[in-house]
Amino acid sequence: MVAGSGRLRYNKDMRHPFHLPTRVSRLYPIFALTLAITNAIFIYAWQSADLTLSNLSVVEQRNEALHNQVDQLTSQQSIDKSTLAFQKQEIGQNAQKLADLQKQIKAETDSLAAKDALLQQAQKQVAAQQAQLTSNASELEQLRNRPPLFSFQNQSGLADINQKEADVKALVTNAFPYIQKIYGQPYLLHQVSITFVNSLSIAGSSGEIVIKNGPGGISMDIQLEDFDKNSFQDNNTIIHEIVHAFHGIAVLDTSALEEGITVAATDAIMQAMINDGKLPDFGHLYLILSDQEYADWNTALHIPADNTLFYSSPDIAKIYQVIGKAWYRLYQQNGSFFKDFNAAYYPKVQKGISPDNALVLDTIRSVIPYVGSQSIDDYLKVNQAFDPT
Repeated sequence: MVAGSGRLRYNKDMRHPFHLPTRVSRLYPIFALTLAITNAIFIYAWQSADLTLSNLSVVEQRNEALHNQVDQLTSQQSIDKSTLAFQKQEIGQNAQKLADLQKQIKAETDSLAAKDALLQQAQKQVAAQQAQLTSNASELEQLRNRPPLFSFQNQSGLADINQKEADVKALVTNAFPYIQKIYGQPYLLHQVSITFVNSLSIAGSSGEIVIKNGPGGISMDIQLEDFDKNSFQDNNTIIHEIVHAFHGIAVLDTSALEEGITVAATDAIMQAMINDGKLPDFGHLYLILSDQEYADWNTALHIPADNTLFYSSPDIAKIYQVIGKAWYRLYQQNGSFFKDFNAAYYPKVQKGISPDNALVLDTIRSVIPYVGSQSIDDYLKVNQAFDPT
């Protein structure tokens, strides 16, 4: 376009405004620099964006891992809280149990201390009692060695009572040394009274004995309805009851055992007196049972262990024969059996051991090992006299 003409004119070069340049423009370097810078910025921005995207991917993975870890920790925290709560509850329960146990231990400790104090007191009492027993031992032995006093009383309507008392006194005087020789010393026997009465409490009995404990020792009252010096039964009754009196308060608990040893000892004493002319020969003793009858009755009879049932048994006469013969065989095996038995038996009773069946059988075993060809254990087993039921 040319100025000054007043109108617009185009030169020939203006017909193609976008044709390629024919010469290098001074602006090209600037454009090139600008383009390079722009490209560099673009490439940087692209790489930065790509790097950012890569980092974002890693971050997302990390975030996801962190979220998972948080979820796991949250779940574990919940479990830990539950476990902790349970453990706290268990600790509380254990603490209560411990407190209860401590209270129980304290109570047991206090109880043990109280029992220990009682035990010490009891030991002192036992020691005192032992000392008392030791100091009384010689007095008891002196009492055993002193002959008992005999007295007579009449509570009957017998007319010739004086003669009967004289006859009984003569029998007792003659029998007493034989009883001591065969049966040993009496156990704390202080006095024996012989009383004539109109009736006895046990129907069918020929005599009874009543035991009394007095300040001087044991007193026995032998009760009789009558006495005839020529009667085997009357003589046997007196000696039988005195033999009972020798056991005194050491009498065997079971009547079957006490009566058995007394029946046998009485026959042994009467036979010795007859042999020495101190008693008439009555032609028989109390035990008249044959060996065959003994074998049969030992199996067929029932010997009660109960003392009341024993004396009220309808077979009491047969029972006396069986139990007496069983004990008498022990005497036939060993002539000092009764004395040896009592010598071993009395000290055990004096120590407070109950005179029950077990003590009686143990004492028998300790003084005689066998009877005939039988051991003492076998003999005691097969003879019902030693095992009343």
